Amino acid sequence: MQENRRRTFSYTIWMLGGCYLIYLAYTLFKSETALTGVQLAFAVLFALVGLFFAVSGGYRMWQLDKEKKEQQKRDEKASSDGTDENE
Repeated sequence: MQENRRRTFSYTIWMLGGCYLIYLAYTLFKSETALTGVQLAFAVLFALVGLFFAVSGGYRMWQLDKEKKEQQKRDEKASSDGTDENE
């Protein structure tokens, strides 16, 4: 159980970090001054890395939730199988 909490926290940090990088890229693109080549390259890099982190963190959290639900179903089935044998 403790491992799942750490993993969930880690994936949440990934998603928040990704969103922050996307925000930085957005502010670079929306800046009032013209972008230099280096700024443009970093804006694109921030957007791509941020998108990867946000999507990857969300997908992994979804997988973790899916595994948790499957484990609960297996546990319920095992407990119901155990009570049926005793009756």
